[in-house]
Amino acid sequence: MRRQVRDIERSQGGLRRRTERPRREPRAERSGSGKTPPKGVKPGPRTWEIASALELIFSGHPLAMWILDRESLRFLSANEAAIEKYGYTREEFLEMNVTDISADDDVRALLNEIASVDATRRPSFVCQHRLRDGKIIDVELAMHLLGMGGRHRILALAHDVTQRKAEELKREETATYLRALIENCPLAIAVHDTGGHVVMCNPAFEGLFQYRQADVVGLPLDTLITPAELRDEASDITRAAVEGRVTRLTTRRCAKDGTIIDTEIHGVPLTVNGVCAGAYGIYQDIRDRKRLEEEMRFGQKMQAVGRLAGGIAHDFNNIMGVIQGYSESLLESLKAGHSLRSSVEEIDKAARRAVVLTGQLLAFSRKQVLQPKVLDLNAILADMEKMLRRIIGEHIQLVTRQGSDLGWTKADPTQLEQVILNLVVNARDAMPNGGKLIIETGSAEFDSDLGADSAEAGDESGSHVMLTVTDTGTGMDAQTLKNIFEPFFTTKEKGKGTGLGLATVYGIVKQSGGNIFVTSKVGRGTTFTVYLPRVAKPAAGIETNASTKKVPRGTESVLLVEDEDSLRGLVRKFLEKCGYVVLEAKDGQSALRISNMFPGIIHALLTDVVMPGMSGCELARAIGQRRRTTKVLFMSGYAADADLPAEVTERRGSFIKKPFNRCALATKLREVLEAN
Repeated sequence: MRRQVRDIERSQGGLRRRTERPRREPRAERSGSGKTPPKGVKPGPRTWEIASALELIFSGHPLAMWILDRESLRFLSANEAAIEKYGYTREEFLEMNVTDISADDDVRALLNEIASVDATRRPSFVCQHRLRDGKIIDVELAMHLLGMGGRHRILALAHDVTQRKAEELKREETATYLRALIENCPLAIAVHDTGGHVVMCNPAFEGLFQYRQADVVGLPLDTLITPAELRDEASDITRAAVEGRVTRLTTRRCAKDGTIIDTEIHGVPLTVNGVCAGAYGIYQDIRDRKRLEEEMRFGQKMQAVGRLAGGIAHDFNNIMGVIQGYSESLLESLKAGHSLRSSVEEIDKAARRAVVLTGQLLAFSRKQVLQPKVLDLNAILADMEKMLRRIIGEHIQLVTRQGSDLGWTKADPTQLEQVILNLVVNARDAMPNGGKLIIETGSAEFDSDLGADSAEAGDESGSHVMLTVTDTGTGMDAQTLKNIFEPFFTTKEKGKGTGLGLATVYGIVKQSGGNIFVTSKVGRGTTFTVYLPRVAKPAAGIETNASTKKVPRGTESVLLVEDEDSLRGLVRKFLEKCGYVVLEAKDGQSALRISNMFPGIIHALLTDVVMPGMSGCELARAIGQRRRTTKVLFMSGYAADADLPAEVTERRGSFIKKPFNRCALATKLREVLEAN
């Protein structure tokens, strides 16, 4: 302390001359002299002992400390910590004032704080100091007023808080990032306290549940967005989160307007300083995902039912072919008026109805063999208009609107007519008391997003031809719409519908590479929209299928291969009656043996497509290697995609659909034999 006093006196120019010596106090008055102090003076420590203690405290304090003059702001003394921390020598400090080590931006505030120091106010504030090497540090500066030598001095203590400030800044940055994350998170987030009351929520929560944060803070979250029947479940989630357990479940929550939202919820504990302060919930709207899952299940169900239907229809077609064939033969042999003719005619009618039903099953299962051609949808609709007016009746107004520059599409014309007919009949049945039926054609351009609402959308991008059928009938509710294309699903009375009409439409459209959508509202009608891919304009002179009642004949050799014994026997009789020489085999291996052993020319191979062991296509390729001139005619009730060559599904392809009559078989066989 004596050193500091000398520093102060030196700075004030009051250094005593060396020759001057301080006046000694009377020995009896000095404390600690062992004499009895004067009367009225209490004994105490000697002054030099106090000074020594203060000097030790000042010099050895770990914080930087200075004594400065309040008026001039000059440093009067600096301790060892200040010298070591700031890099200045003691002599350099004594030539400086406090503003020399202060950052420029802090000088004004520093002067204000110094001016405010008094006996009762000891300010403490954070500012920046500059070290001798130019480094800037953050310090917490505390100041105390001292009285020394009749003048006011200030004791200043500087605590380096640079690290603390950096940590605080880092925490602030982290908090900013977290706020930004929560604010911009696409998932709805709500924070609640241990009692389940809302503390905050993010914009995604506001958008999903339609509650503003200002309106819900302090309200119980569970009762706010939870349907009444799920309140216990919500309470369990809250309780688990508050107890430190993370929960996840798929459930339902309710928006402000009453909309029920399928939601996946994550309940997460919120811990602050090791203590649970509440929890936060993350809510994901999974309505789209649920819809896609339902559509996927629907698609899988349709595929499974389709495979079953296709297999049944294939075998059933063989049986119907036999029944139709023999009933046709009987009708040819029975004269008009014969007592059995009417019975055989009924058998033939029943068989034809069964064939139509089988065709619907095949169309639904998408295993029906289509014979597509490039066609004009407007022309198809124009040809059908008169027939459609008769079907719907006079109590329904029919309006047709044909789009201009429609372009061309490729489809089986017979099946496309079936699509239009089924949609019109469905619309008619929805308007028992009359109404309006509107059929429109048009074109559409869209990308692959079109198919997002379909269970089997596929690639829907590009140009399309569009057909819409709209009625003003009873409409359908959401549950009915979900099942509308399922086979055997019908809302009609028993005996008035098979439930295959719209399933058939669905199958034909999908097998043709298109898509179909339906919108409906109860009491306001229904609209079906069909999209078919647009193709280039066809070359001129495309032939049309011409039918003739005269049965063509021939004398060529035909190798007949069919695994169904009864159908094979019937076809053999057909061909022999038409003059052909028939070689008969029940499977592919038998047919190859016959081909190798037969010495003559085999002009045509008539084979089923789907057979056990070797398929008809494999057989045709094997025989073609040995007999290059042999023509091939395939027959089948349905075509498995992997077995039937693409060329036989074209209009000029060598294919005949089961069941067939003798005239159709003979005509097709002649076309194949006479083709170049």
